[in-house]
Amino acid sequence: MMIYHEEQFGPIVPIISFSDIQKPLDYVIHSNYGQQASIFGKDPENLGILIDTHINQVCRVNINSQCQRGPDIFPFTGRKDSAEGTLSVSDALKIVFD
Repeated sequence: MMIYHEEQFGPIVPIISFSDIQKPLDYVIHSNYGQQASIFGKDPENLGILIDTHINQVCRVNINSQCQRGPDIFPFTGRKDSAEGTLSVSDALKIVFD
């Protein structure tokens, strides 16, 4: 699936099953993109492993909450190949309409 390898902006998000937690962690580590991730769970030990890995790979880690965007007054952030060039919606509109 191409969508599995492309940067996600919704509303479609790829979902895969795994039996070893290292499989999705390796995907995040080797991905070219790094905007944000949502991690859901109740086990502090497993959550800690996921958070520790994601905190160095994406700009925002949401714990037990959905991905979200910040106010347009804050810069649009990302790691790796994400978020290059456009800082906010208002800046993007200026580029398009100038």
